Amino acid sequence: FRRVLFRSLRDFLESHASATATSTLRAPTSLPHPHLAPRPLVETLPAEIAVYVAVASLDLRVAGSDPKNNDVLACRGIAAHSDSIVVEYLLQHSVHTEGVNFPGRASLTLREDIRVEANAHVEEGDVQCAVLVKLAVKGLHIDPVVDARISKGHTRRTSTMGRTEDDGGDWELKNRAEIVSESKHRRKHSVSIVPLRKKEASAGLVAIPEIDVRLTVVRAPPCEALDAVTVAVEAATLSFKLELFSIYLVLVAIATVKSLKPQARPTSVPTSPTLDETPPATEAPKRPAPVVSVRADVADLHLFLTLPHDVPLYIHTRRLRVQVAPAIGTIAESDMLLLAGMSPTVRGQWDDIVRLRIMTMTIQPDASGAHAFVLGLAADSARLRIPFRYVFSQIIDNAVNLVKALKQLIHQHIKGGLDWILEPEVEQAKQLPKIDLNIKMFAVEVQDDPFETRLNIIWRAGYEEQLARLERAAAFELKVDAIHKMDAQGGEDESDEDDPEHAAAGATAGGARKPKISGKHTIPIAEARKDLQAYDSSHWVKRMRNAIAEQGRREEANTRRLYGARRIGDNKLPIDLLATSRSAPLARAMFWDLRFVVTKPAFPVADFLHDVGKGLPRETQFTLLVPLHFSWKMDQARVQLRDYPLPLLHVPPMPTDRGDGHATCECEADLVIAEELGGHDAVRRVPCVVVPARHTGHGGALYSIVVPRSAMTVKTYATPTITIRSPLGTRIGWGNSIQPAIQDVTKVLD
Repeated sequence: FRRVLFRSLRDFLESHASATATSTLRAPTSLPHPHLAPRPLVETLPAEIAVYVAVASLDLRVAGSDPKNNDVLACRGIAAHSDSIVVEYLLQHSVHTEGVNFPGRASLTLREDIRVEANAHVEEGDVQCAVLVKLAVKGLHIDPVVDARISKGHTRRTSTMGRTEDDGGDWELKNRAEIVSESKHRRKHSVSIVPLRKKEASAGLVAIPEIDVRLTVVRAPPCEALDAVTVAVEAATLSFKLELFSIYLVLVAIATVKSLKPQARPTSVPTSPTLDETPPATEAPKRPAPVVSVRADVADLHLFLTLPHDVPLYIHTRRLRVQVAPAIGTIAESDMLLLAGMSPTVRGQWDDIVRLRIMTMTIQPDASGAHAFVLGLAADSARLRIPFRYVFSQIIDNAVNLVKALKQLIHQHIKGGLDWILEPEVEQAKQLPKIDLNIKMFAVEVQDDPFETRLNIIWRAGYEEQLARLERAAAFELKVDAIHKMDAQGGEDESDEDDPEHAAAGATAGGARKPKISGKHTIPIAEARKDLQAYDSSHWVKRMRNAIAEQGRREEANTRRLYGARRIGDNKLPIDLLATSRSAPLARAMFWDLRFVVTKPAFPVADFLHDVGKGLPRETQFTLLVPLHFSWKMDQARVQLRDYPLPLLHVPPMPTDRGDGHATCECEADLVIAEELGGHDAVRRVPCVVVPARHTGHGGALYSIVVPRSAMTVKTYATPTITIRSPLGTRIGWGNSIQPAIQDVTKVLD
């Protein structure tokens, strides 16, 4: 990476652009040629030609000077490497089956020949045909380039039988002489040239083992466009790793590419006065935009995201299917969506935070025209889980810091701005799209302290076991007293059966008699006491295990309802995900058949805030203002604390014989989320590190962005209306015995 090379390349491109612009200003000497109407691509592209291009290995490196680094010779950016790239092109007007053994290719697990798909598009006696372009890439990796001078990148190293050669020299010329010399003696020596991938000091940004892209171009239906383009993407695994520093390197690479754009400076060339004036050239008719449809299938998508202040997150989707088309909008389907965070209690392990099963997300235009678009989300089940000691607010707070920092970096490196755009300012009301959420079962869980869970089980199960233990201890003492009494009488055991007075005294009011305890025994009292203690201990352990197992069975039943009968694939994730807890959470709120709809408000915002806000001035300025109208409907709701027998809140479902199609519980409200504009003292400054100290180089300083965050309280103004239609009673549980659990829930909410 020599900066003089880039400057020379940029000067050459600018000179070429200037010469081209100057030549276009010369006066024409003849009448302009008439422009032909655009035709479909299937008629203009070369036909009956099959193109096959294969590249064994490709390395691309884009790096430029870092404006925030004191070392002017340091270059940063990104490096891309792929093991193999195959590009195929075919446009045929007739069926061709000769020359290719299609079953033989399938038996050898070779890639499907492009003519198979081309033959499917060609029909007998019809002119319907398609332009087919296939791109297959294997081993695609995009890595960060912290310093191009010391980065080795991806090289090809030669090796022979029993001998390996060390790398050396510049990365552009490394091992080229050895490769040439070894290729001359390839028949005499067993030589293999193996691509060797050397990673950067930091982890890669993108890793795609294999991806296939198919491009199909056909004639569009009449009255729509000339061409209809269908893009199909298939990949088994996509892995991304993003953090603020890696995004900064990508922005530096983009700015470097933009700097190579030639800045043409055309000079006007006067026309000769002897030339006759020519009529102005007619503009060529613009080619209509094609109708583009995209379909993507990804088996596993992994995203490792590190928020500012070292907050790691992991996002995973399984069997992701995305369709984008003008007729249907955007549809994304997934069998499972997972958001996990680093466990605060088990080092090196991850805890799942959000999980959705059988999810479908749609983005479609609003038919009524009242909203920009409609965002829909439907799922069979969803769960929001807050692990024990996990600070959930750090995700929201640092996500806002990341978005604001990226906004400033894009303004500086992409748009070329030098000013500061993050200071809080007055904003107008947000225009939200229509949001429609449909979830069959939605659960919010707050995990409990494991120690508190054990104490709860000990208190509930141990109380019953202690009562049984006291009864056994009392019976044992009666037996000991009988033994001592028999020993005092010379070893004779008195029988009260022949004593009428004792029998009458032992009779109870109901006619029952107390059991007679004999003094006969076969083992000593000390040994019997030891056996009793062993029995008490074993029975205590057995009862505790049974109580834990029973609680685990109840939790597994809830887990099956949320995750399905079978959970497959968690052990195949690239992270160590902790197993689902088998203990009761501190609090659980479950909602069945939930539907949440957000629409455009139909009220004046200023008057609404003045009325609901108890005289809030209408001229109040806000840095955040989100007015909306929402509707919350559900068939059943239950809020439970730990495994207490009574729920904190339970709204029963509508009986099946009395259901009229309406939801059991419904809440509608006009809502405004607002944050008032404060003064200079009401802004807190949050530093976000962009370039860590370990990547600053020799003499470099740490580069960070101070993100201003408003410290004013975010307030909500609402007028809710709650309607419960169930004929059954709504239960609300409250008492002194659940006060400690309520206090723990309050701490989590705070």
